[in-house]
Amino acid sequence: MTDLSKAMIKADKAKAKAAKDMKKAAVSLREWFRAAREAGLLHPNSLEGRDQRLTLAKDLDEYAIFAEDQLANAMERLKS
Repeated sequence: MTDLSKAMIKADKAKAKAAKDMKKAAVSLREWFRAAREAGLLHPNSLEGRDQRLTLAKDLDEYAIFAEDQLANAMERLKS
Protein backbone atom coordinates (compact mmCIF):
# COMPACT_ATOMS: atom_id res chain seq x y z
CA MET A 1 0.00 0.00 0.00
CA THR A 2 2.84 2.38 0.76
CA ASP A 3 4.32 1.69 -2.68
CA LEU A 4 1.03 2.72 -4.26
CA SER A 5 0.81 5.93 -2.23
CA LYS A 6 4.43 6.76 -3.09
CA ALA A 7 3.68 6.15 -6.76
CA MET A 8 0.60 8.37 -6.55
CA ILE A 9 2.62 11.15 -4.94
CA LYS A 10 5.28 10.76 -7.64
CA ALA A 11 2.61 10.90 -10.37
CA ASP A 12 1.07 14.02 -8.82
CA LYS A 13 4.48 15.70 -8.76
CA ALA A 14 5.04 14.76 -12.40
CA LYS A 15 1.65 16.19 -13.34
CA ALA A 16 2.41 19.42 -11.46
CA LYS A 17 5.79 19.68 -13.22
CA ALA A 18 4.14 19.12 -16.60
CA ALA A 19 1.58 21.84 -15.84
CA LYS A 20 4.37 24.21 -14.80
CA ASP A 21 6.30 23.45 -18.00
CA MET A 22 3.17 24.04 -20.09
CA LYS A 23 2.66 27.41 -18.40
CA LYS A 24 6.28 28.38 -19.14
CA ALA A 25 5.81 27.35 -22.77
CA ALA A 26 2.65 29.44 -23.06
CA VAL A 27 4.44 32.48 -21.60
CA SER A 28 7.33 31.99 -24.02
CA LEU A 29 4.94 31.76 -26.96
CA ARG A 30 3.18 34.97 -25.91
CA GLU A 31 6.53 36.74 -25.62
CA TRP A 32 7.63 35.42 -29.02
CA PHE A 33 4.41 36.58 -30.70
CA ARG A 34 4.65 39.99 -29.05
CA ALA A 35 8.27 40.40 -30.20
CA ALA A 36 7.44 39.23 -33.73
CA ARG A 37 4.48 41.61 -33.90
CA GLU A 38 6.58 44.53 -32.62
CA ALA A 39 9.28 43.72 -35.19
CA GLY A 40 6.65 43.91 -37.91
CA LEU A 41 6.84 40.22 -38.76
CA LEU A 42 3.22 39.60 -37.84
CA HIS A 43 0.34 41.96 -38.20
CA PRO A 44 -1.94 41.61 -35.16
CA ASN A 45 -4.93 40.86 -37.37
CA SER A 46 -3.20 38.93 -40.14
CA LEU A 47 -4.38 35.47 -41.08
CA GLU A 48 -0.80 34.21 -41.01
CA GLY A 49 -0.32 35.32 -37.41
CA ARG A 50 -3.70 33.94 -36.42
CA ASP A 51 -2.97 30.59 -38.07
CA GLN A 52 0.41 30.33 -36.35
CA ARG A 53 -1.12 31.12 -32.96
CA LEU A 54 -3.88 28.57 -33.46
CA THR A 55 -1.42 25.90 -34.61
CA LEU A 56 0.87 26.43 -31.63
CA ALA A 57 -2.05 26.53 -29.19
CA LYS A 58 -3.41 23.31 -30.69
CA ASP A 59 0.00 21.64 -30.40
CA LEU A 60 0.26 22.65 -26.75
CA ASP A 61 -3.25 21.42 -26.06
CA GLU A 62 -2.55 18.07 -27.73
CA TYR A 63 0.64 17.70 -25.69
CA ALA A 64 -1.25 18.41 -22.47
CA ILE A 65 -3.87 15.79 -23.35
CA PHE A 66 -1.13 13.28 -24.21
CA ALA A 67 0.68 13.94 -20.91
CA GLU A 68 -2.54 13.55 -18.90
CA ASP A 69 -3.30 10.27 -20.68
CA GLN A 70 0.19 8.97 -19.98
CA LEU A 71 -0.16 9.83 -16.29
CA ALA A 72 -3.58 8.19 -16.11
CA ASN A 73 -2.26 5.03 -17.79
CA ALA A 74 0.69 4.90 -15.40
CA MET A 75 -1.64 5.26 -12.42
CA GLU A 76 -3.85 2.43 -13.69
CA ARG A 77 -0.84 0.17 -14.20
CA LEU A 78 0.28 0.88 -10.65
CA LYS A 79 -3.15 0.07 -9.23
CA SER A 80 -3.38 -3.29 -10.98
